[in-house]
Amino acid sequence: MFANVVFRQLFDVASSTYTYVVGDPQSLEAVIIDTVFEQHFRDRALVEELGLKLFAVLDTHCHADHVTGAWLMQQATSCRIGISKRYGDAVQGADLRFDRGGRIPIGERYLEVRATPGHTDGCVTYVTDDHRMAFTGDCLLIRGAGRCDFQQGNAGTLYRSIPSRSSACRTTARSFPAMITAGAPCLRSARSARIIRASAGRPTSATLSASWKT
Repeated sequence: MFANVVFRQLFDVASSTYTYVVGDPQSLEAVIIDTVFEQHFRDRALVEELGLKLFAVLDTHCHADHVTGAWLMQQATSCRIGISKRYGDAVQGADLRFDRGGRIPIGERYLEVRATPGHTDGCVTYVTDDHRMAFTGDCLLIRGAGRCDFQQGNAGTLYRSIPSRSSACRTTARSFPAMITAGAPCLRSARSARIIRASAGRPTSATLSASWKT
């Protein structure tokens, strides 16, 4: 299924966070999504091992359960840092700001940016150009969704974000969340959307509780 893309999934046990490397196999340009500060050397070693040219380190949102490794990766590779422009001055140093409808080039491939607020106001989902893979951050998890009680979170907004993301993808698309609370690391998006719709009254119940870190 992923023969036409360089893809690696990494996991940080301490924060239950998934990090993803996505690249173009022809040009070897790549991005890394949702890095963890403590895993910088692991991530950098993988990028070097695969011979990738890192274009950007992307965050799906401002994380509450861990510190991003974006600035370390930028210092090491001179890559760009990408995040939603909705965070404004709350996030310093990012030089790749985007919102709904943006595109992030990866060689001959690209990621589409979908605004999926609700967990935080600036949450985005990155979708591959063939609509086979969606990196949903903490918006859409496995058998649940992100908490909505801080960082301008809103349960109603999150509930509306899920179908808008999944309806633009193939029914065979797979969702890759930024963290895990239960279940397996990827799930067909059509089934994921049904799970979210069925849990309309309790969209904040499936994530770990953690203090905000900057």
